[in-house]
Amino acid sequence: MTFFSIIIPVYNRAHLLVDTLDTVLAQNYPHFEIIIVDDGSTENIEAILNKNYAGEPRIKFFRKQNEERGAARNYGMRQAT
Repeated sequence: MTFFSIIIPVYNRAHLLVDTLDTVLAQNYPHFEIIIVDDGSTENIEAILNKNYAGEPRIKFFRKQNEERGAARNYGMRQAT
């Protein structure tokens, strides 16, 4: 039962992603999903997610061509359940 969605657009900030996700996942309330939208990064965001969060069903990853943060957030909103 997903109650709310957290949308995180990412563009070449892989070094911040693990700390960001660990902070969100440390919350006590478990009924949320995290939507990561890779907005055309040159870094391998998906590999970082697979390495650190392969067993975490609340994290959903999407990749799209770069169109800036607003477009990435809007794309993430369309993927939210």
